[in-house]
Amino acid sequence: METTIVFAPHPDDEVLGCGGTIALKRKYNCKVLIVYMTNGENGKLEKFKPEFLGKMRQKEAILSSQKLMVSESNIFFLGFKDGKLSDDYIKALIKIKKILNYYKPQQIFIPFENDGHPDHTETNRIVINALKSVNFSFTVFEYPLWIWLQYPWIRETSIKQFVKKFIKSNISNSNFNLIKNLNTYVDISTTINKKSSALRCHESQLNRNNFSNINSLYDVGNGEFLSYFLKKQEFFHKKRSFL
Repeated sequence: METTIVFAPHPDDEVLGCGGTIALKRKYNCKVLIVYMTNGENGKLEKFKPEFLGKMRQKEAILSSQKLMVSESNIFFLGFKDGKLSDDYIKALIKIKKILNYYKPQQIFIPFENDGHPDHTETNRIVINALKSVNFSFTVFEYPLWIWLQYPWIRETSIKQFVKKFIKSNISNSNFNLIKNLNTYVDISTTINKKSSALRCHESQLNRNNFSNINSLYDVGNGEFLSYFLKKQEFFHKKRSFL
């Protein structure tokens, strides 16, 4: 049986980036494990203490994973500090090595290398470095997340904002090159409903009614950001296979 491990910096990243692919794999009885590097306890809900929000997002992740047909026994919460994953690099590297060597996955999904969020970049770095010491064959797929929030994918609301971002951003190095780097896609038309259902489980990040005065994912980029994840294809950067 093929085994896939999805590494998510925070709960909901795995759904956004590859939820349809996860459900598709489970549809064909492939084993899928999800590893959460942090609990997302600093997920922009200032009215809650981080410990409470972290537990809330764990529960949401369990419900969400079940919608994708991944059982609770196949998800792991490593509990590193949200926003400061790099501080626990060595500890995280050791844990990831143990997980990889135990399950020996054929496919591994991680955030895109230049995704623009420190925890996403660090998750990529930790997993890639952990893979250097394994002795089994695997293929790595990188899924883009926050890079969709940048120009040209999200339109600027003013010329001033555009010029400001253009001057200080890495548009030429990563954003436009994203088209070239995303060399693989998966048709998730048969599982897009499961992905949408799984995403709705992350109420702390979506629900404006329960958490008034707090922006939700629906508000990011005036809704354009979230729209990239609700299409019938999921795009990846497929790295070469390793032996």
